[in-house]
Amino acid sequence: MKSLRLFLILLILAMPIMLAAQDELSDEAASALGCGIMIVWLVLAVVWLGLSIWAAIWINKDAKRRGYDKAGLFVTLAIIGIFFGFWWIIWIIYLISRPKNGQGGAAVPAAETPTTPPPPPPPAQQPPSEG
Repeated sequence: MKSLRLFLILLILAMPIMLAAQDELSDEAASALGCGIMIVWLVLAVVWLGLSIWAAIWINKDAKRRGYDKAGLFVTLAIIGIFFGFWWIIWIIYLISRPKNGQGGAAVPAAETPTTPPPPPPPAQQPPSEG
């Protein structure tokens, strides 16, 4: 699978050179085609990088909100995964293993419930007056 991906990448990158070698395509057209392909690759790389950074930030925020004690591990793996291209696998593993409804391994502070003030003391009773 990895070799197929590498072959496809090299094929796409080498296509302008192969087209320029043919007599049917002028040098200017081959250069324009090469620039166009490189711009597409650059846009895809920026989108890929943006998605991977977003995933790492989202994992961090979600894990902290849920009180998950392994937040640092998943964020570290996602950041490492940015450079090697497997951040999306880490994201899927996190989505499967994250605690449901904030029930992580770390202690989650309970939400403070509003307390009602104690009832006022009963009024002092006056002794019956004689008269």
